[in-house]
Amino acid sequence: MHDHYDNFYARYFAARRMRAWARTRETAPQALLETARTHIAADLDRVYSTEDLGALEQDIAAHYGLAISVTDRFVNTGDQPHGEARWPRLMALLDTDAARAKLTAFVQTDEALLARLGLPV
Repeated sequence: MHDHYDNFYARYFAARRMRAWARTRETAPQALLETARTHIAADLDRVYSTEDLGALEQDIAAHYGLAISVTDRFVNTGDQPHGEARWPRLMALLDTDAARAKLTAFVQTDEALLARLGLPV
C-alpha cells in the first residue's frame, strides 16, 4: 500500500526509483520534498503533468521528430465521467475523520511537490 500510494511521486523523485517507501519512510516530509526537488533540478529537463500530456507530445516532436498521441487517452477510468474529481468520492467512503486524515497524509507531500513545480494538483 505505502509503495504505491504514500506520496509516490515525492518518494520516486527523492529516491530515484519506484517502490521507494521503505527507503524513505523515516525521511521527514520537508526533507523528502527538498531531496525530490534537488534531484529533479539535477537530472531532468522537465516534469509533465498527466493532466496535460500535450506538452509531452510537443516536446517529443520538437526534440525527436516523432509524432505521438497520448492526450485524451484514458485507461482504467472506472464509471465516473472524465474530469470529475475522484478524491471527494473516495473520502466519502471512509467512516472516520481519522481515516480521512490518514489518507490525506498519503498525498500532502506530493501535492506540495507538484505545486512547487507549477503543475496542477
